[in-house]
Amino acid sequence: MIPAERLSVSRLMHMLSRTCCVVSVRLHGTIAGLVAGAPVVPVAYDPKVRPTLEAAGFEGPILEMGEFPESLAEALDLATSGHGGSSRASKDAR
Repeated sequence: MIPAERLSVSRLMHMLSRTCCVVSVRLHGTIAGLVAGAPVVPVAYDPKVRPTLEAAGFEGPILEMGEFPESLAEALDLATSGHGGSSRASKDAR
């Protein structure tokens, strides 16, 4: 999703909360999706992504850049089936 107009934080969170899944190669996009309560499939582009998400209690698949195309369909299925793609923090926030 690339909006044509600049969005407020509340509008962005509302849009993310209504999406079927957030796939993000940026840590902040992943965090925004989790905070909004959307299923998330993060792509670990940087060494900080995996330990940060694991420390936050993220339970879904975390893709690596090299495996992104091959594993995306399976990760999307897991994230949207309710068997992953969330964290303890986002569950507690709801």
